[in-house]
Amino acid sequence: MVYREIRQFGVTLGLAAVTVLLGCNEQRIGGAVARDNVLPIVSIVKEADTTTIADGIAFTVNALDNLGLKRISVDLTGGLTARVDTTFATAITNVALGILVTLPSNTTAGGNILISATVLDGNDNAASAVDSVFLLNESALSVRLTSPTDGAVTSAGKQLVVRVVAAQRDGVA
Repeated sequence: MVYREIRQFGVTLGLAAVTVLLGCNEQRIGGAVARDNVLPIVSIVKEADTTTIADGIAFTVNALDNLGLKRISVDLTGGLTARVDTTFATAITNVALGILVTLPSNTTAGGNILISATVLDGNDNAASAVDSVFLLNESALSVRLTSPTDGAVTSAGKQLVVRVVAAQRDGVA
């Protein structure tokens, strides 16, 4: 009988110790650091879908992050190839980065230009946005494939008619 009472006391004492440990939240065990898994947000805002050489290519990259942005990279490809990199030295959570690409009047750039903006936050989480603008350039060479049409089928030993239309203000050589 005494043995049973001692055992019950030990179980009661153990439960009381566990309750005290769980109820005490002034001290936390472990030093885990929560990782930033929130992706930044990025968008491209442009004034028009079409622009001219004289006006240049103008747009704004808007970026937002909950803790801090590290870098913004903007790539232009297609009728013009360029890259703009911006690295932030201080903690910045919200930015509207205005970009203006000026072009000389004698440039051969033109056509559809793809704008790709990638934002990186302090924890290397990345987000991207893509848009495009059409650059009008009367001096640029314009080439269009008119034949074969989409979905045309051919096979070995058969003829395939290809028609190309090209134009340039100063003529096509």
